[in-house]
Amino acid sequence: MVKLDGIGRLQWHTFLGSHGYDGASDLAVDGAGHLFVVGEVGYSHMSPTGDAMVAKLDAGGDLKWETTFGSPRSSANAVALD
Repeated sequence: MVKLDGIGRLQWHTFLGSHGYDGASDLAVDGAGHLFVVGEVGYSHMSPTGDAMVAKLDAGGDLKWETTFGSPRSSANAVALD
């Protein structure tokens, strides 16, 4: 994950995921600037057992929490906030 300012300067960067294939499918930002990311983690060609993932980062890019769920080859494809 990377955050850039309006002219493309790096504000922060961080890594989410595991040792296998990891991919973000969607993200949303709430009114406080928290970033919510969904996707898939842990899939690899040797062990095709990826799980769906959802994570929350604060406005500064610090991970607040991350969780995985689902059965093998699960993926979260969209996120919505209310």
